[in-house]
Amino acid sequence: MPARIPMNSSPNFPTPSTSPTPMIHRHFTWGRPTRNTAGTAAARKRRAQKSSGGNRSSPASMTTKLTPHRAATDTARRMWSGRMNRSSRPRLCSTSARFFMMGFSSTQQWGVVAVMLDLSRLRALHAVSVHGSVSAAAVALGYTPSAVSQAITKLERETRTTLLERRGRGVALTDAATRLAETAGQLLTLVERAETDLEEQRGLPTGRLLVGAFASAARGLLPGVLAALRREHPALDARLSEVDPHLSVDLVAQGVLDLAVTFEWDTIPLPAPGGLRRARIGDDLCDVLVPEGHPLAGRERLAHHDLAHQRWVGQPPGTVCHGWLVGALRAAGSEPDLAYQAAENHTQVALVAAGLGIALLPRLGRGPLPEGVRAVPLDPVPVRRLFAYWRTGTARRPAVTETVRLLHEQWPDRTF
Repeated sequence: MPARIPMNSSPNFPTPSTSPTPMIHRHFTWGRPTRNTAGTAAARKRRAQKSSGGNRSSPASMTTKLTPHRAATDTARRMWSGRMNRSSRPRLCSTSARFFMMGFSSTQQWGVVAVMLDLSRLRALHAVSVHGSVSAAAVALGYTPSAVSQAITKLERETRTTLLERRGRGVALTDAATRLAETAGQLLTLVERAETDLEEQRGLPTGRLLVGAFASAARGLLPGVLAALRREHPALDARLSEVDPHLSVDLVAQGVLDLAVTFEWDTIPLPAPGGLRRARIGDDLCDVLVPEGHPLAGRERLAHHDLAHQRWVGQPPGTVCHGWLVGALRAAGSEPDLAYQAAENHTQVALVAAGLGIALLPRLGRGPLPEGVRAVPLDPVPVRRLFAYWRTGTARRPAVTETVRLLHEQWPDRTF
């Protein structure tokens, strides 16, 4: 009987002295390793003998006496070099963001190590970490809440880790999820940097650009800018979300928005986190709107003390405009009587037209005033300074630079 090949005869593919360890399949389930006997040397010899009509008298080659362990090693070698038939390979998940590595451990045991982390699911987890809930993350990402929940459920199955836990009527991230979300944020930053470099090399605005703007800018400035982007750069997918100016800058810093158009009053600076850049777009002037027949309607210009003891139409508490109006009136020695509160500027104009009170409104996005309403300048003139904010890492991105250019270009025709 021919001698058996020693177990450690191959220096490049050492074979284990014990039975092979279980192989890690999809989702890390355990099972016996798959052996491909169809491609072994012994199987090729048997097929050759059958086609020739019987056994050959020549002595068997050394490769025909491979043990099962060597057969498994030969299978691994052919898979790694790409010589195995596609149908005989272990089945993998068809996800481009998954990585499959095959090799030998330090104990010379054959196994498979699968690392399965999907970028879109990491993005969903990061959004939940930033916004605090699944529903808020869905709004920011433009998905449905069920889609975000399914993405995180699949991520839990892939990592074999609980990421969300119920707390009252909402959910909270576990400690492991918090660490994974932080790493996901770093990964998304690297992806954004790579996309910026590629777009800069091409020299044309491409990809997706998420823009956030407060209501007046979304109505009075952004339509022309977005139309110009779509007309001049069809490869760029620019999208708009109406966002409160208090939130938009933080959303840019968190990576939810690529660019934000916001404002600050001349007397109240807007705080901004680090890692951002901004460009001043222009100054938005404000006027006092009064109904016809009001004692102030015939004045050419108003001072702050003229606004005392008036019935006001204004923004609800918690908004930037409400805070400015209350602060300005109190500085003039008058406690404001804010009888009618409405977030929409058009609603405020309608209330003034009905003769219910006076209002202080900016010119951007205001539109033509209806009959019965007059705009009277205020001295000194209240000014809103408009800015565009974006992340420092995207400062060289052509989509960002082109959008900022168009914001400056469109501004003069949108304020008066």
